[in-house]
Amino acid sequence: MDRHEFAQQYQAISQRLWLIAIGVVGNRADADDVVQEAALVAFRKRDSFREGTSFSAWVSQIVRFCAANHRRRTMGRNTQSLDPASMDLQLESSDVVAEFNSLGNASEFQGAFDDDMLRGLNQLSVEARSCLLLRVVDGLAYADIAELMSIPEGTAMSHVHRSKKWLRKVYSNTSGHQGGSL
Repeated sequence: MDRHEFAQQYQAISQRLWLIAIGVVGNRADADDVVQEAALVAFRKRDSFREGTSFSAWVSQIVRFCAANHRRRTMGRNTQSLDPASMDLQLESSDVVAEFNSLGNASEFQGAFDDDMLRGLNQLSVEARSCLLLRVVDGLAYADIAELMSIPEGTAMSHVHRSKKWLRKVYSNTSGHQGGSL
């Protein structure tokens, strides 16, 4: 897969990737970082992608791994490596990140999450939150969510249903929120 083909396919799913990332890390800034990191990882490993399989599922798995790693890193000390070799690699990769960022991002979704909503979403499990966001925000079918999350379709449905029910209950008890369209 060449650079242009990769960028086109990545652009088509970038919003879904951001939803998966925010589902795992729980905030906008970290989700942006995770999606950029995952784009670089996927780009570097694009030769390992098997034609005939789902590009979306492949990159979604990379996003989940990057997001999980990001959570582990931020739970401990928040230090950064000053290794010159890794800094050079980051500089070399910056043009790839710029290309992906210019093609499209999830900015249209980012404004949809106020701090209260993010706090409520962060009380859900990572998997439930990701399923809910993919269904409600991106409008994916349960079969597509199941494929992206590598879970059975029934599990995706259950996560969405329980998450909606729980958020309705939480927001019906919170002043200023009427439960919305969940």
